Formats: sequence, C-alpha cells, structure tokens
Amino acid sequence: MAPTTMAFQKSLEPSSLPTSLMWLSRQAQKLPATYSYCLTHHHLATEAFTAGCMAGLGDYLAQRRQQPAAKSGEAVKSYNVRRSLSFIFKGLGEGIMWSLWYHWADRWVATVLKQAMMVMPQLQPATPLFVVIRTFLSLLIDTLVACPVIYALWDIPLPALLSGMPLRQIPHQVASKLRPMICASAQVWIPANLLIYNIPLRYRLIVASMTDVVWQSIVSSIVTVTATTTAMEPTAKIGSKEQDLESATASLL
Repeated sequence: MAPTTMAFQKSLEPSSLPTSLMWLSRQAQKLPATYSYCLTHHHLATEAFTAGCMAGLGDYLAQRRQQPAAKSGEAVKSYNVRRSLSFIFKGLGEGIMWSLWYHWADRWVATVLKQAMMVMPQLQPATPLFVVIRTFLSLLIDTLVACPVIYALWDIPLPALLSGMPLRQIPHQVASKLRPMICASAQVWIPANLLIYNIPLRYRLIVASMTDVVWQSIVSSIVTVTATTTAMEPTAKIGSKEQDLESATASLL
C-alpha cells in the first residue's frame, strides 16, 4: 500500500476525528470575536463585505427557486454565476450606503428624542414610551427616505445595467419596480426590525443576517424577473410585463 494511501486512511481513524472536530470547534468559537474585531476596527469594509455575501447568497437562493422542476430527461437550467457576481457587487455598495445611513439616522433620532425629553420630562431612555418612539422614528425614516432613494439609485438600476439593459430603459425599469420593492421591503423589514430592536444585542446580528438573506432573494427575483428579456426587447414592449412583475412579487411574499 502506498504511503499516501496509508496516511489518508490513518487520518480517517476514529482516534483522529475528535481532534479534528475539536480544532474546527475552536476555530468556530473564534469567529464571533474575529467578526466583532473587524466591525470595530474596519467597520465600513466589514459591513460592505457582509452585505455582499448576503446579496450573493440571496441571489443564489432566488435562482434555485426560479428554476422550474426539471422533467425526466430534461436538462436543469444552469446557475448564472455572472448574475450572482453582479449582486455581490450591488451588495458591497449597498452595505456602504446603509452603514452611512444608519450612522446619520441614529444621530438624527437621538437629536429628536433629546429635544422631546426637554418638552416631556417623563420621557426617559428606560421607559417603554421612549423605546416605542425611537423604534417608530427609525422605521419611519428608513421606509420613507432611505429605501426609496437606495432602491431607485442603486438596487434596481445597477443589476439591470450589469445585465446589459440599455441606459435609456433604466428610468422605466425603476418606475415599474420601485413600488413593488418598497411594499415588499415594508412586509419583510418592519416586522424584522421590530424584533431586532427589542432583542438582546448578541442575537441581533444573527436575526438581521437571516432576514437579509431572505430579503436579498426577494430583491433578486424582483429586479431580474424581466431584466434579461427587457434588455433585448424594444421599449414599447416593456409595459406589458408590469402585471407579471407584481404577480411575481406577491408570490414571493
């Protein structure tokens, strides 16, 4: 028996498996501390990297869901790597935008609450009313300000441009998909944020990441449902697909 084969078999012996599992366990235990360090010392880059990973994973799930069940003897549609790469790129920029937004929004909400406490002395940080007002203000400006701007200027046009859509068709693309995305965002993120804002800090990253993967898969399905075909069709034919877009969005939720 060759030495390499003997070494491989020895590595699979029961006595070596616990050692390998213990090493993997130790490395896994270091991940939260490593991620926390990166967030502290390289916040913007870590936020962008995380958002890119979530966007790529969300698009992968969306592609798997969009594939029709293959019948016997039929070939399964291949995975579109280029589409996922474009979503990873979208996520990188999106992570930077949301990180900067939350930094500004937190300061704005804190300023508003500080002024409110001067008028209402009973409004203190430890009271339930304070938590309710802070959560309401955060959700309000996210939904009415940040979401429309980021979706219209980045999330919708960028994947369309990277898929080959002509620049002249981008305004219609944004106009037709902005409302479905805002409605879907409200249905996903308002309940999620109500939970995230009111659970222990150590659980927030897990819940937010899981929600973001689901959200990114919905975004992928919305912005790509007609992007590939629209890029090859005359502008006059685009409007006939709007009902299909809304139906597809409703089916995702």
